Order: sequence, then C-alpha cells, then structure tokens
Amino acid sequence: MDVRELQRERLRQYVSAEAAILRGQSYTLEGRSLTRADLSEVRSTIDALLASGVTLDDDAYKPRRTLRAVFVP
Repeated sequence: MDVRELQRERLRQYVSAEAAILRGQSYTLEGRSLTRADLSEVRSTIDALLASGVTLDDDAYKPRRTLRAVFVP
C-alpha cells in the first residue's frame, strides 16, 4: 500500500466520522453517555487532505494511457 492509498483510506475514515458526528454528537449506550469527536477538527483534517490532492476516487492516481491511431492509406 503506497502513501496515496493510505491517505485515501484516511480520508474515507474521516468522511465516515463526519457523517457519524452529523447524525448525533452524543449518544447513550448501556447507561453511559458518550460524545463523538469534535466536528471542527474532523472537518479541518478533511479540508487538509483534500487540499493536498487526495480524492475518494480510486482511479485518480492510476496512470493514464493514451492511444494514438495512425491511418495509413
């Protein structure tokens, strides 16, 4: 796994965390009250990853191949 794949996976995890935070910042489980991570920290990390060029698109970093056709009369 290269660095870009690790960053892409990290971005996926942060986007999932953001979605969980947006569904509810705190919740109760078996009588214990739990609070999720800080939304502003998660959002700033997502912004930093996006600014560095990381995308969720797996094909974004695959080498592109171009083909050229030459017609011979």
